[in-house]
Amino acid sequence: MALRRIIGSIFTRGPLAVQSIAFKRHLPIGDPVVIAEAFDRWQADEIVLADITASAEGRLVSKELITRATQYLRTPLTVGGGIQTIEQVEDLLRSGADRVFINTTARKNDKFVGEAARFFGSQCIVAWIDVLAVDDTLRVYDHLTRSTLDTPLESWMRELEQRGIGEIILHAVHADGQMQGFDLGLAAYAADVAVPVIISGGAGNTGHFATVFRASEVAGACAGNLFSHSECAITTVKRGVLATTPAIRSLHSAA
Repeated sequence: MALRRIIGSIFTRGPLAVQSIAFKRHLPIGDPVVIAEAFDRWQADEIVLADITASAEGRLVSKELITRATQYLRTPLTVGGGIQTIEQVEDLLRSGADRVFINTTARKNDKFVGEAARFFGSQCIVAWIDVLAVDDTLRVYDHLTRSTLDTPLESWMRELEQRGIGEIILHAVHADGQMQGFDLGLAAYAADVAVPVIISGGAGNTGHFATVFRASEVAGACAGNLFSHSECAITTVKRGVLATTPAIRSLHSAA
């Protein structure tokens, strides 16, 4: 398996970065561009920026924000929020994003993922799946209606893979902001598809990354709240993980 990625995530509500707790509370934490620059200095392998209110408000994640964020970044940036058309994907890529992720539109338009993958290449198109644990069962979650869907998670992942998605991000809504560790049961779903799978939601310390890398086939692990404050920089986590497993990229000397 390729080296695993440690990814910094930034949730925004429009122009403001927020700390998300169980998808119910959102505490403002500042300028997402400043946070992205910090993640870049801390040698994140990737940055994911998600505008969590864009779809509900009928708008697109800010192209101006993406342009500002990528002006000085060396780290690849994946962005999403409110994407509904091929033209919007092109606009975001032209604004500086390396990849985009699709969530709601992938469910509402069964042709969109395939069209986007053919137009831009599968490597540019990522699926974001929100997942909620209900009575010990992991269910696909619709953040707009705040309800779970009937489609089994494994089936939905395989369908997205068949449509041409290049990667899947699984975000555990029930673990969001809890900092008690990644959901290892959710991470296990990485073995069900051939495309890379990223686990998100629940990271609270360095050990949580090492644990999920040892216990599953995830291609990377994503955290936001943990990295939003400098007392736990990405470099700190990388050093801790490297002490127990060679699964991730080594830090370069500038760190």
